[in-house]
Order: sequence, then C-alpha cells, then structure tokens
Amino acid sequence: MSLPGFDEQAQQKLAAAKVLVVGTGGLGCPALQYLVSSGVGTIGIADYDTVSVKNLHRQILYAPADEGKKKV
Repeated sequence: MSLPGFDEQAQQKLAAAKVLVVGTGGLGCPALQYLVSSGVGTIGIADYDTVSVKNLHRQILYAPADEGKKKV
C-alpha cells in the first residue's frame, strides 16, 4: 500500500522511533499489533497484570493457554 507523502525517509524515521505501550488490555493489544505492523523500530511494553480468560475477547495477543501467566 502506498500512502501519499509517506516515502522511504518517513519509513526510516518510523524504524528509528521508540514507543512505550503501558497496558496490554483492550486498547494496548491492538495498538501493539498496529505499531509492529507499521514498522516502529523499538517497542517497550509495561503491564504487571496476568492473563484472564474473561478478557480474551478483547486481548487479541493472548490465548486460553496463557491464562494465569504474566502478560509481559
């Protein structure tokens, strides 16, 4: 896909970017998916919670087998 005004130089800036995502819940999970697929160079993740089956419908980076595990 080509975006007007988003050239190779812009992609290099994105690859050099550093992003911290705090929380990997209903908003953090899709945000991480989009940041990774867009080519952000360094992504930090902070979340001290554990995976719960009742939240899996909105936390797309986890599976039922992850229940009880730390998110990060």
